[in-house]
Amino acid sequence: MPCTPQILETPMMELSARSVLITLALAGCAAPGAEVPDHDPAMIEAVLEDIRVGWEQGDGEPFYAHFLDWEGARYFEGGGENVGLRDLVENHVEPEAELGLRLGFSNIQTHFEGNFAWAVVDTDIQLTTSDGRDIHNRGHGTYLLRWVDGAWRVVHTQSADSGGMPDNAWAVRAIRRRVRPRKHRRHPRGRQSRLADSCALEGTCGTTNHDT
Repeated sequence: MPCTPQILETPMMELSARSVLITLALAGCAAPGAEVPDHDPAMIEAVLEDIRVGWEQGDGEPFYAHFLDWEGARYFEGGGENVGLRDLVENHVEPEAELGLRLGFSNIQTHFEGNFAWAVVDTDIQLTTSDGRDIHNRGHGTYLLRWVDGAWRVVHTQSADSGGMPDNAWAVRAIRRRVRPRKHRRHPRGRQSRLADSCALEGTCGTTNHDT
Protein backbone atom coordinates (compact mmCIF):
# COMPACT_ATOMS: atom_id res chain seq x y z
CA MET A 1 0.00 0.00 0.00
CA PRO A 2 1.50 3.39 -0.97
CA CYS A 3 2.62 5.63 1.83
CA THR A 4 0.52 8.81 1.63
CA PRO A 5 1.28 11.35 4.33
CA GLN A 6 -1.79 12.92 5.87
CA ILE A 7 -1.28 16.60 6.57
CA LEU A 8 -3.88 18.53 8.47
CA GLU A 9 -3.99 22.12 7.26
CA THR A 10 -5.46 25.04 9.16
CA PRO A 11 -6.05 28.56 7.95
CA MET A 12 -3.44 29.87 10.38
CA MET A 13 -0.69 27.44 9.36
CA GLU A 14 2.36 29.27 8.08
CA LEU A 15 4.36 28.11 5.05
CA SER A 16 7.45 27.24 7.10
CA ALA A 17 5.46 25.11 9.50
CA ARG A 18 3.81 23.28 6.62
CA SER A 19 7.24 22.51 5.17
CA VAL A 20 8.42 20.99 8.43
CA LEU A 21 5.31 18.81 8.71
CA ILE A 22 5.62 17.60 5.11
CA THR A 23 9.28 16.70 5.65
CA LEU A 24 8.52 14.76 8.83
CA ALA A 25 5.65 12.93 7.16
CA LEU A 26 7.71 11.91 4.16
CA ALA A 27 10.56 10.73 6.39
CA GLY A 28 8.38 7.80 7.40
CA CYS A 29 7.73 6.82 3.78
CA ALA A 30 11.03 5.17 2.96
CA ALA A 31 11.02 2.91 -0.07
CA PRO A 32 10.29 -0.74 0.71
CA GLY A 33 13.49 -2.67 1.43
CA ALA A 34 15.59 0.47 1.86
CA GLU A 35 18.28 0.03 4.49
CA VAL A 36 20.46 2.39 6.43
CA PRO A 37 24.14 1.80 5.53
CA ASP A 38 25.99 -0.25 8.14
CA HIS A 39 29.05 1.73 9.23
CA ASP A 40 30.82 -1.29 10.68
CA PRO A 41 34.53 -1.37 9.75
CA ALA A 42 34.47 -5.15 10.08
CA MET A 43 32.25 -5.37 7.00
CA ILE A 44 34.77 -3.47 4.89
CA GLU A 45 37.66 -5.49 6.30
CA ALA A 46 35.86 -8.73 5.39
CA VAL A 47 35.42 -7.52 1.81
CA LEU A 48 39.10 -6.61 1.57
CA GLU A 49 40.16 -9.99 2.96
CA ASP A 50 38.08 -11.82 0.34
CA ILE A 51 39.68 -9.68 -2.37
CA ARG A 52 43.18 -10.24 -0.98
CA VAL A 53 42.71 -14.01 -1.04
CA GLY A 54 41.23 -13.76 -4.54
CA TRP A 55 44.39 -11.97 -5.73
CA GLU A 56 46.64 -14.68 -4.29
CA GLN A 57 44.61 -17.56 -5.67
CA GLY A 58 43.79 -16.02 -9.03
CA ASP A 59 40.11 -16.44 -8.20
CA GLY A 60 37.74 -13.96 -9.81
CA GLU A 61 34.74 -14.99 -7.72
CA PRO A 62 35.38 -12.56 -4.82
CA PHE A 63 35.77 -9.73 -7.35
CA TYR A 64 32.49 -10.49 -9.09
CA ALA A 65 30.82 -10.79 -5.68
CA HIS A 66 32.15 -7.58 -4.11
CA PHE A 67 32.74 -5.22 -7.05
CA LEU A 68 29.99 -3.10 -8.59
CA ASP A 69 30.80 -3.61 -12.26
CA TRP A 70 29.39 -0.34 -13.53
CA GLU A 71 29.80 0.89 -17.10
CA GLY A 72 33.00 2.88 -17.47
CA ALA A 73 34.72 1.41 -14.39
CA ARG A 74 38.51 1.78 -14.38
CA TYR A 75 40.91 0.26 -11.87
CA PHE A 76 44.43 1.68 -11.47
CA GLU A 77 47.70 0.17 -10.29
CA GLY A 78 50.85 2.23 -10.60
CA GLY A 79 50.79 3.69 -14.08
CA GLY A 80 48.55 0.97 -15.53
CA GLU A 81 44.82 0.44 -15.61
CA ASN A 82 42.17 -2.18 -16.26
CA VAL A 83 38.92 -1.12 -17.88
CA GLY A 84 35.99 -3.08 -16.54
CA LEU A 85 35.88 -5.90 -14.02
CA ARG A 86 36.41 -8.70 -16.52
CA ASP A 87 39.59 -7.05 -17.77
CA LEU A 88 40.83 -6.72 -14.19
CA VAL A 89 40.23 -10.39 -13.41
CA GLU A 90 41.40 -11.98 -16.66
CA ASN A 91 44.36 -9.73 -17.43
CA HIS A 92 45.63 -8.86 -13.97
CA VAL A 93 44.36 -11.06 -11.15
CA GLU A 94 44.76 -14.42 -12.89
CA PRO A 95 48.20 -13.79 -14.48
CA GLU A 96 49.72 -12.48 -11.23
CA ALA A 97 48.56 -15.52 -9.29
CA GLU A 98 50.47 -17.70 -11.75
CA LEU A 99 53.65 -15.94 -10.59
CA GLY A 100 53.14 -17.16 -7.01
CA LEU A 101 51.75 -13.87 -5.72
CA ARG A 102 51.77 -13.34 -1.97
CA LEU A 103 49.78 -10.27 -0.97
CA GLY A 104 49.48 -8.71 2.47
CA PHE A 105 47.15 -5.95 3.67
CA SER A 106 47.94 -4.10 6.90
CA ASN A 107 47.16 -0.83 8.66
CA ILE A 108 43.62 -0.84 7.25
CA GLN A 109 41.75 2.41 7.89
CA THR A 110 38.07 2.74 7.00
CA HIS A 111 35.95 5.86 6.66
CA PHE A 112 32.21 6.31 6.13
CA GLU A 113 30.04 9.08 4.78
CA GLY A 114 26.43 8.09 4.31
CA ASN A 115 26.17 5.35 1.67
CA PHE A 116 29.79 5.95 0.63
CA ALA A 117 32.93 4.49 2.22
CA TRP A 118 36.62 4.28 1.52
CA ALA A 119 39.47 2.24 2.92
CA VAL A 120 43.21 2.79 2.73
CA VAL A 121 45.68 -0.04 3.26
CA ASP A 122 49.39 -0.70 3.31
CA THR A 123 50.36 -3.46 0.88
CA ASP A 124 53.14 -6.02 0.76
CA ILE A 125 53.61 -7.80 -2.56
CA GLN A 126 55.92 -10.72 -3.30
CA LEU A 127 56.20 -12.76 -6.48
CA THR A 128 58.73 -14.27 -8.88
CA THR A 129 58.73 -12.95 -12.43
CA SER A 130 58.74 -15.21 -15.47
CA ASP A 131 62.48 -14.53 -15.92
CA GLY A 132 63.23 -15.64 -12.35
CA ARG A 133 63.53 -12.27 -10.56
CA ASP A 134 62.23 -12.14 -6.99
CA ILE A 135 60.09 -9.05 -6.45
CA HIS A 136 59.21 -7.64 -3.04
CA ASN A 137 57.28 -4.37 -3.22
CA ARG A 138 55.65 -2.36 -0.48
CA GLY A 139 53.06 0.29 -1.13
CA HIS A 140 49.55 1.55 -0.48
CA GLY A 141 46.06 1.03 -1.84
CA THR A 142 42.70 2.82 -1.79
CA TYR A 143 39.29 1.18 -2.14
CA LEU A 144 36.11 3.20 -2.77
CA LEU A 145 32.80 1.53 -1.90
CA ARG A 146 29.04 2.21 -2.11
CA TRP A 147 26.24 0.72 -0.05
CA VAL A 148 24.09 -1.17 -2.58
CA ASP A 149 21.33 -3.68 -1.80
CA GLY A 150 22.43 -4.14 1.79
CA ALA A 151 26.15 -4.63 1.10
CA TRP A 152 29.30 -2.62 0.55
CA ARG A 153 30.38 -2.88 -3.11
CA VAL A 154 33.73 -1.74 -4.50
CA VAL A 155 33.40 0.91 -7.23
CA HIS A 156 37.06 1.86 -7.72
CA THR A 157 40.56 0.85 -6.62
CA GLN A 158 43.94 2.48 -6.93
CA SER A 159 47.30 1.24 -5.70
CA ALA A 160 50.96 2.13 -5.99
CA ASP A 161 54.09 0.41 -4.78
CA SER A 162 57.87 0.55 -4.97
CA GLY A 163 57.73 -0.89 -8.47
CA GLY A 164 59.80 -3.88 -9.57
CA MET A 165 62.59 -3.57 -7.00
CA PRO A 166 64.68 -6.65 -6.10
CA ASP A 167 64.11 -8.25 -2.73
CA ASN A 168 66.95 -6.41 -0.98
CA ALA A 169 66.34 -3.03 -2.62
CA TRP A 170 64.69 -1.50 0.43
CA ALA A 171 67.76 -2.19 2.56
CA VAL A 172 70.08 -0.86 -0.15
CA ARG A 173 68.07 2.33 -0.52
CA ALA A 174 67.98 2.86 3.24
CA ILE A 175 71.76 2.54 3.41
CA ARG A 176 72.21 5.01 0.58
CA ARG A 177 70.04 7.56 2.37
CA ARG A 178 72.32 7.37 5.40
CA VAL A 179 75.47 7.99 3.34
CA ARG A 180 76.19 11.66 2.77
CA PRO A 181 78.85 12.75 0.25
CA ARG A 182 81.75 14.58 1.79
CA LYS A 183 81.86 18.29 1.18
CA HIS A 184 84.40 19.28 -1.46
CA ARG A 185 86.93 21.90 -0.51
CA ARG A 186 86.68 25.10 -2.46
CA HIS A 187 89.21 24.92 -5.26
CA PRO A 188 91.51 27.93 -5.47
CA ARG A 189 91.01 28.19 -9.21
CA GLY A 190 87.35 29.05 -8.72
CA ARG A 191 84.17 28.20 -10.59
CA GLN A 192 85.62 26.48 -13.67
CA SER A 193 87.50 23.99 -11.53
CA ARG A 194 84.41 23.28 -9.46
CA LEU A 195 82.45 22.60 -12.67
CA ALA A 196 85.16 20.19 -13.79
CA ASP A 197 84.97 18.39 -10.44
CA SER A 198 81.22 18.16 -10.80
CA CYS A 199 81.27 16.69 -14.29
CA ALA A 200 83.89 14.15 -13.23
CA LEU A 201 81.70 13.00 -10.36
CA GLU A 202 78.63 12.78 -12.58
CA GLY A 203 80.42 11.22 -15.55
CA THR A 204 79.35 14.03 -17.87
CA CYS A 205 82.76 15.44 -18.80
CA GLY A 206 83.09 15.94 -22.51
CA THR A 207 79.30 15.99 -23.07
CA THR A 208 78.67 19.65 -22.37
CA ASN A 209 76.53 21.42 -24.96
CA HIS A 210 77.95 24.81 -25.83
CA ASP A 211 75.60 27.71 -26.38
CA THR A 212 75.34 28.80 -29.96
